[in-house]
Amino acid sequence: MPKIKTNWSKALKDWETLSPEDKVRRWHHNVEIDGEINTYQHFLKPLYAEMILRSVEVLSKNTARVVFELDSSAYWSNAGGNVHGGAQAAIFDIVTTLALAPIARPGYWMYAGVSRTLNVTYLRPGPVGEKILIEAEVIHAGKSLAAIRGVMKRAKDGAVISTCEHNKASTDPEVRSKI
Repeated sequence: MPKIKTNWSKALKDWETLSPEDKVRRWHHNVEIDGEINTYQHFLKPLYAEMILRSVEVLSKNTARVVFELDSSAYWSNAGGNVHGGAQAAIFDIVTTLALAPIARPGYWMYAGVSRTLNVTYLRPGPVGEKILIEAEVIHAGKSLAAIRGVMKRAKDGAVISTCEHNKASTDPEVRSKI
């Protein structure tokens, strides 16, 4: 198993000068496996390679929305030829977390937090071989807890494949002012 190291110091460098889109891209590329950028864990490597950022919207100082597009390749399939439910949960975990990046600032969600709950509701099959859109919106991000919702849709007709509710706890160290 390769050694996984988080490269947060590189990811957070010059953070305040980045656009919301660049903040999402920076978090998207913040982990290395054996020196290779653009991966998270081995089984998620195709997700990072194939997922395309389509839009970022900062709605307020503590809410934001992101949209990603993904070609649902056979890598994500179940025996029925659809996107596996576990794969959908993993995809939601990543995309909903990335939705925090545009509003993150020192002492406030800079380290992406950890999951408390991730609830996925599956509504219809997502056939492999089709483009899917994954939308994530930070409903509220407080000092220590965040509520984020996600929707996975078929790109061709907008039919909802699944939805999620992701609650996270912040792991940021307290920022102390220099006196």
